[in-house]
Amino acid sequence: MVTTWYGLSGPAKLPREIVDRLDREVNAAIDTAEVRKHLEQEMVQTKTMTPDEFTQFMQAEVGKWVPTVHRVIGAK
Repeated sequence: MVTTWYGLSGPAKLPREIVDRLDREVNAAIDTAEVRKHLEQEMVQTKTMTPDEFTQFMQAEVGKWVPTVHRVIGAK
C-alpha cells in the first residue's frame, strides 16, 4: 500500500535538545483545536512519532522503496 506522509527532519548531528524541542513544539501545534479541525476537514489522519521512531520509519521506507526506484529507472 502506498500512503502519503509528512515529516520534519534536520541536518545530521543536530543537537538532541533542539530535536526534542522541535518534537514537543510540532506535536503541541498538531494537538491544537484549530489545527485538528483543519486536518479533519482535509481528511488527514495524524500519527505522531518520537524522533527515534521517525528515524526507524524513514530507514524502513528507504529500504522498501529504493529497490522499486532502481527497477523503474533501470539502475543497479
